[in-house]
Amino acid sequence: MKLKTGMMAAGVAISLPLIIGVYQVWPSTENGGWQLAEKIAPKALMEQVAEENLNPDFEVPLGQMKMLKLSQSGQAAPLYLIDSRIADSDTEENPLCGDLGCAFFGYVPIDDGYQSVLSLYLDPNLPPDMPLIEASETLQNDMPELIIHQFDGNQRLRLRLVLNDRRYEVVETQYLPEQDE
Repeated sequence: MKLKTGMMAAGVAISLPLIIGVYQVWPSTENGGWQLAEKIAPKALMEQVAEENLNPDFEVPLGQMKMLKLSQSGQAAPLYLIDSRIADSDTEENPLCGDLGCAFFGYVPIDDGYQSVLSLYLDPNLPPDMPLIEASETLQNDMPELIIHQFDGNQRLRLRLVLNDRRYEVVETQYLPEQDE
């Protein structure tokens, strides 16, 4: 019994620093990943998103969109990423999805509201092991670099975006090798 206890203690002693190290360098989100906008979105931001991006004739439940609030150490202000797909709806039922994919937006707070820094269409139909959008721990212009994954035909595509003065722009496009199925 003492041998088992000792082995477990040794396992914890070895793995704990590794877990802590990974946690410290992993890009953090202030509120823990993609959540419903109604839970984390500032009301003024969602009103601005609707005004700038939605047809007033459409009734869209803004609170059912998903949001990722990124706030890393050294970052100037939080970055709000918005996935316009309505939770628990098929892509075809989402008013901001079409042949080009679904709309994704990015906003940062400014003195008199929010500034749009990202607006693009992405195909959300990716393999489960391929994240659509990732935030790098690298900051450029006090904002995280964004890594976007997509497909170009059958080829995996990785785009690296950084914030210039006013918008995120693609600074690197990389085709990834195919993975074995």
